[in-house]
Amino acid sequence: MQTTPLGVEVEPDPTITATTAIGVARIGGAFRVFAVAPVAIGDRVLHLEGILVEAPTRYTVQVGAREHVEMPAGATLVEQLDRYSWRFLNHSCEPNARIDGRELVALRAIAPWEEVTFDYATTEYDMAEPFTCGCGTPSCIGRVRGYRWLAESRRRAIREHVAPHVLELHAQRARNPRPARKRATPPSP
Repeated sequence: MQTTPLGVEVEPDPTITATTAIGVARIGGAFRVFAVAPVAIGDRVLHLEGILVEAPTRYTVQVGAREHVEMPAGATLVEQLDRYSWRFLNHSCEPNARIDGRELVALRAIAPWEEVTFDYATTEYDMAEPFTCGCGTPSCIGRVRGYRWLAESRRRAIREHVAPHVLELHAQRARNPRPARKRATPPSP
């Protein structure tokens, strides 16, 4: 028997594989992704299923320079929980998983009933809607805005987990910085 974070005793299911070892639970008014069985380092946790769109939104995950995975409009709650569970992955500055292409891969062993998280700055160059981080980890960056806005020391710390498209976008910006916007000058009297 195993005990969930809510104190519920459950029988382990030996038929669960790494790719089905997650579930979504609503806790404190928010949906979260949890491991429901042990996940080993390097295991594929889930596939980011969905449609590719060019423009980012609050609910997309960037998987290419101009590609973001989005859940199809009209997906039922059951479909969201079963097929698009990636939609409920939360950010952590000290995550236990990372996104590799369209796969979520365990960075370390993940215990049953542990929340599965990834660092949004490893896939998002510039967040569509920045937010205040609530992970509470020792390395918390405070405000999540995307890789573009990280301090150089933080970029170095997470570099091995950053998606290639984010590193390329950053290199392009370094080679060709955008010119500062010209301020509109008021008309002369």
